[in-house]
Amino acid sequence: MGRTKTWSRFAAVVVATVLAGVAARADDNPLRQQALRLNDVTGEDSIKAKIVELLKDKPAAKKLVAEALEMSKDKEKDSPFNYNGAYILARTAQFNKDFDSSLVFYKVCVEQAAKLRSGQKLVQVYDGLIMLFLDNKKFEDAVAACQQFLELRGNKDLEKVKPFVMEKMIQALARGGKVDDALKMADRAVEVFDGNWYFVRLKAEILAEAGKVTEAVNAYEDAVDKAKALKGDNEAEADKARKEAKDAIRAGMEELIINLVKQMKSDDAVKLADELTKADWYFARLKAEVLRESGKLDEAVVAFEEAIAQVSKAKIEDALKKKIVDRCRYVLSGVFTDLKQIDKAAEQLQRLIKENPESATYHNDLGYIWADHDMNLDESEKLIRKALVLDKAEREKAKKDGDEVEDKDNPAYLDSLGWVLFKKKDFAQAKKYLLEATKGEDGQHVEIYDHLADVHVALGEKDEAIAVWKKAVALENVSRQDDKRKDEVKKKLEAAEKK
Repeated sequence: MGRTKTWSRFAAVVVATVLAGVAARADDNPLRQQALRLNDVTGEDSIKAKIVELLKDKPAAKKLVAEALEMSKDKEKDSPFNYNGAYILARTAQFNKDFDSSLVFYKVCVEQAAKLRSGQKLVQVYDGLIMLFLDNKKFEDAVAACQQFLELRGNKDLEKVKPFVMEKMIQALARGGKVDDALKMADRAVEVFDGNWYFVRLKAEILAEAGKVTEAVNAYEDAVDKAKALKGDNEAEADKARKEAKDAIRAGMEELIINLVKQMKSDDAVKLADELTKADWYFARLKAEVLRESGKLDEAVVAFEEAIAQVSKAKIEDALKKKIVDRCRYVLSGVFTDLKQIDKAAEQLQRLIKENPESATYHNDLGYIWADHDMNLDESEKLIRKALVLDKAEREKAKKDGDEVEDKDNPAYLDSLGWVLFKKKDFAQAKKYLLEATKGEDGQHVEIYDHLADVHVALGEKDEAIAVWKKAVALENVSRQDDKRKDEVKKKLEAAEKK
């Protein structure tokens, strides 16, 4: 018996030692240690900074989230993550477009926030959760999450944001195809909040998205009228409130029009912008831009000229008037370029340079347009070099003002300089500037890579050109012009590989 007891004690020690070793090895896992350290991050600014830090290396962030998910699989035990750790993981996964993992950690956050009875944390987590569902077009889930939040009681932080959650719920209903339900809820919200412009504006957006343009414009005008009637403790405060409300109403409709264009519903966008222009000069410029984006270039020219005339007559501050007119002239120069009417494009940019001599953008664009069409090459180079000087001066000023600015040349301007030097057959210098342009994230653009490949060809560097064109084809398209450019690149690549 004595030997048996001794052996049992020995076996127990061995088992304990083995288990301790397993636990130690788990603790030695650097990814797990990194994940658990997220629990120690405190303070809103520190949490935001940590998420930004993780997302600088997205593949590494995905591995971290996957490991944290593995650690959370045993549902019978409490999560190894507190609210802060789970929130960082949820947001990181969300930005990395990892819906399933993000949802797991948001659910942990909801449980933790409820245990803590923290209204502030519940607001934060439901905001993220609702946006997760909306971004992934899971509209029924978004509606359910909104409903859950609206049913929460007993905290001032919760009550303050309920109108905004109601807005998200209405939007989710509309986007999920339940337009009538969304409109009924919007009408109820207008009643509950005593005709508040905010929900009248939302009703206008839903009507517009449903294609009910006339009703949408009527609701828009109603929202603006209600905004004009706002009052404050004094006239200055009232003026500020009225302006902010009107800006928000306009911004909502503008975002809707832009989204219609993104959804390839350009005709609907033009129709809505056209009707809104009759009610508010603000949309004249937007109508012209939508026409340009939808490829109706001749109509866009007319619309921009009408917008400039309409805005010039509007009773608004001179600074705002100039800003909008300048924007119209700048985009109009692009339309003329698309139409191959280079002299007219140059005329708009020359006028802008005269009125805005410190603008790097206008100098660069005029130089680039001329160079791209083999015109005024010496003058083009001077303009582009001046753009780089002006851009540097802007960065230095921003630094003096306390802004955080990365001290590097604009890749678009470096591309322009490289391209004009290519046109002047200074291939070695052109290559130098184009290589520099592609170094940063902002330089990952199909046009810049195409220019660099053309320089490689001119220098007899066929293999390098093919490698660069392959990179260009793999890049994500940003605009419709990129689609066209990428088609040209594919043809060049195909021809080069056949030789």
